[in-house]
Amino acid sequence: MPPRRRRGSKSQSVSSATADANGMPPPAVPASKSPSPVATRHKRTKSATSPPNSPRQLANALTTRPKTSAEQPSILNFIAATAISLALSTGLRYAASTYTTFGRAELAAISSPAHSQDPYYVGGLLVWRIVVLAVYWFRGYDAYDVASLSILTAMPVALLEVFFYKITPSVLAIDTLSGLISSAAPFALLRAVAPAHHPSDKSTKHAVRNRPILTDPYTTAFTSLLAATILAVLLELGFETFLPTFLISNFEHIRTLEPAHHGSAQLPILLITLLPAGVACRSFLFAPSTSAPTGEMVELDTRTAGLLAHVQWNVWGWYSSRQKELIGRATVLAALMAAETMVQCTGALDGVDLPGAAGYAGVWVFGVAVVTAVLDWVGKPSE
Repeated sequence: MPPRRRRGSKSQSVSSATADANGMPPPAVPASKSPSPVATRHKRTKSATSPPNSPRQLANALTTRPKTSAEQPSILNFIAATAISLALSTGLRYAASTYTTFGRAELAAISSPAHSQDPYYVGGLLVWRIVVLAVYWFRGYDAYDVASLSILTAMPVALLEVFFYKITPSVLAIDTLSGLISSAAPFALLRAVAPAHHPSDKSTKHAVRNRPILTDPYTTAFTSLLAATILAVLLELGFETFLPTFLISNFEHIRTLEPAHHGSAQLPILLITLLPAGVACRSFLFAPSTSAPTGEMVELDTRTAGLLAHVQWNVWGWYSSRQKELIGRATVLAALMAAETMVQCTGALDGVDLPGAAGYAGVWVFGVAVVTAVLDWVGKPSE
């Protein structure tokens, strides 16, 4: 008995013979499912994510810091910063008054004796100090910002005391330095430094915009000197016009007006005195705004936008992210400088009324506005 042929092979041979007779290729036979992993292997697609050890992921790991108190300000950290600041301020002033007599008589001679003995005045100064620290903390400023603000807010009264009250410059330098240390030290301990104030760090290389501008020493020197020159020229213009009459009318115990009558010879002295303020303006205004990340500007649809949207756009919406950062910081600086100048003039200086303190503070606020406008013009090509 002949062996039985398989049905599949017979049909295949018949179809092959038929195809050969007709001169056409045989039809394709569907392949059977193979359990081989090669047959079931899917087509590879290019992954959107980088390999674990790629340079991109390494750069992101270096530039992405864990969320610290700079990004998530907490009440507990603020309380700790306030306690450290007040303790440092009290300790430094106690050490200066107990173990040294350097400058004590000079500052006591121009201060109001009634205010120094008034508990309400002392309590008010304490509250004001806490308010200033709260502004520093919840605005997200780091130690560089706080140090710059300490210099700028102390400069109006310090310059007034040096030039017109004949206080020794070294006395005021030590007093200003103690205030700077007590304010900036807690932020140096509890808050990370912003990349804008440390652009040369390799870990922030990919996180800082306009890094070549911020690391260029010539740009740093130019912007600092420019800000100091603007303030010096504006003050000299005030000395040549209305400031002498204004000071003698509102500051009763002012000792001399001689520096206001030196003319252009006084300008180099003013410039040297204001160099720390110029460096502080560069650190607080120019560097953070120049490194501000570029945000997407939403255009105003004039066909559907209402009146409120038009007003908001014309007042604030059309500015770039760099300009918004610059204007926001300049507003805080002007407000703190005006308030601190009025508090110190009416409290630390004897015989100064509130209109006089406000008018003198207004001169410095105007100077901040001019410096901000010029730094905006300087930073325009960086956008």
